[in-house]
Amino acid sequence: TDSGQAGMTKIREAISNAIALGLINVTTQKMLSYSGMKAISSQTGGVVAVVIIMLLLSGKAAYPECIKGDCLNGYGIFVFDTGERYEGEFTGGNPSGTGTVNYPNGDIYTGQLAGGVACGKGALVFADGQKYEGEFKDGLRNGSGTNIWPSGDKYVGHSVDGIRQGTGIYYYTNGDRYEGQFSGDKFNGEGTYYFSNGDKYTGEFIDNLFNGNGVMAYADGSRYEGHFENDKKNGRGRLTLKNGKVQEGIFLDGLLEKDKEEAGEKDIKPAEAASQWPPVP
Repeated sequence: TDSGQAGMTKIREAISNAIALGLINVTTQKMLSYSGMKAISSQTGGVVAVVIIMLLLSGKAAYPECIKGDCLNGYGIFVFDTGERYEGEFTGGNPSGTGTVNYPNGDIYTGQLAGGVACGKGALVFADGQKYEGEFKDGLRNGSGTNIWPSGDKYVGHSVDGIRQGTGIYYYTNGDRYEGQFSGDKFNGEGTYYFSNGDKYTGEFIDNLFNGNGVMAYADGSRYEGHFENDKKNGRGRLTLKNGKVQEGIFLDGLLEKDKEEAGEKDIKPAEAASQWPPVP
């Protein structure tokens, strides 16, 4: 109705004035966006929105502040009531474009933003020394990027909603590396793990461990093809030793069953290999 449209116009004017005065932060503004206001107005006649604005203007909420420049449509510096400090470009009162956000905990984000959140290419430096540079969406790591930990470990690959998901490479400071599929922040799917001593496993992974069918090629020339479970040869497989001798059959915890029963012979895999590889942080 005409009265409803007039009410919406007054509400939008009040929001714009509050933004210009620095009384509404990004989160509140998004709550009071036109689409949100329209939905609220359709159910309450705009009363809820007006009450929120009146509370903001009457001192019932902590006041953020534009301390320099144009924080509506331009370049400025804005300090939020939650402690964040943003310096960069604004559109419609939202950080949009390129800028830098300093968080109260010491984290720093520099890069592209849209609608008040990280979106596009950027770099996030954590207070603990961890660094990420790459693509963001909806304020989270989404897309391709590089993550470096204080320990020196490095991940280069794809992330979804802040976790490793898709294809990537994880480098360990001890020289080991994993190349393959990730899911839920872990090695899951097909991949290859390269040991610094020259051993190499290619096959299936579940939760960072060798699980499923795979091939272990040892640096000394030995080779195992078959089934793995929890990082060990378990199930049917074929082990070819460096002297050409072949062991084929059912393996249990790394050994051919009859060998384990008769001599308790140790697994050919070095003790420091897969069962002790560094876990993914």
